[in-house]
Amino acid sequence: MDDVPNEIEELENKIINAGMSKEANKATTELNKLKLMPPMSAEATVVRNYIDWMVMFPWKKKTKVRHDLKLPSRFWKLSIMAWKR
Repeated sequence: MDDVPNEIEELENKIINAGMSKEANKATTELNKLKLMPPMSAEATVVRNYIDWMVMFPWKKKTKVRHDLKLPSRFWKLSIMAWKR
């Protein structure tokens, strides 16, 4: 039972370090719900899994948007040709 507060603190630190946007920061609300739940309940397990999934998502990672449509259009044409065979 003593490891439950440590687990909640660990999840709280993960949420803070994840760098979620304000819109995606529902994990904080779920963490507050988790604090009120019995640790061994089925719902607590679901909430823990949800929070783990949310903090594992690469929130801080950015990619360059590609506006080059040549490759997708070529792939589309090849798939149409394969379908016609």
